[in-house]
This record gives sequence, C-alpha cells and structure tokens, in this order.
Amino acid sequence: MQIIRKTDIVLIGFFIFCAIFLIFIFFLVHPSGGGQVVVSIDGRDYLVIDLIENEGRQLEIRSERGFNEILIENQSVRMIGASCPDGLCLHQLPVSRGFQSIVCLPNRVVVELRDVEPAPDDWPDTFVR
Repeated sequence: MQIIRKTDIVLIGFFIFCAIFLIFIFFLVHPSGGGQVVVSIDGRDYLVIDLIENEGRQLEIRSERGFNEILIENQSVRMIGASCPDGLCLHQLPVSRGFQSIVCLPNRVVVELRDVEPAPDDWPDTFVR
C-alpha cells in the first residue's frame, strides 16, 4: 500500500509554490522603510513624523501617566525607555513595517508606522480617479 502518491506530491508542491509567491507579493506591496512614525496617546495622534528624515533621532513622549522614549534607527522604531512599572514595551521588537506596533498599556502609548499616501496631484494620468 502506497501512502503518498505522485498527485499528493504535486499538490503539496503547488501549495508551497503558492505560499512563497504570496509572501513575495506581500513584501513587494508592503516594502519596509519609508512612511511616517505615529505616536498615539489615549487613541489620539500625539506625534507624526517622517521615518527617513528623522533617522538616528531619539524622542521622549511625556503625558500625565509618565514618559516613553523611542529611537528611530535603521528604518525602524524601538522603545528604549519607559516609566511604566512592567516595562513590557521595552522588550517588544522594533517596528519596521506598517502592520506592526509597540504598545505601552500603563502609559496608553502606541507607536506604529503608517504608509504615506500619495497626494492626488502625484497620481499618474492613467490612474482611474
């Protein structure tokens, strides 16, 4: 009795190819770098700055709940200091893509990246508006 047939191997290969193709398309559509660093406190935008222009910059965010410090380097943002009692935000990985964020719950601070949308004047003429 044969457990794996040729059609099973072809089907598995097809699914692996599709997965690799989708990962490639995802990274092509969502490239790292660029965009804006957005710091929110209590769900409101507190600070919005350009990621590339502020390379190497260290920023301190202060609110009535405490402070957080972020560092922008290597086209990513990471939390390097916080007054929160647990310090979990300090152990989160740097944010380098738009779908990632750093959250400090005690201070109610969220750091994330947003892609910059082109202005309507920058759209190509062939783009359907």
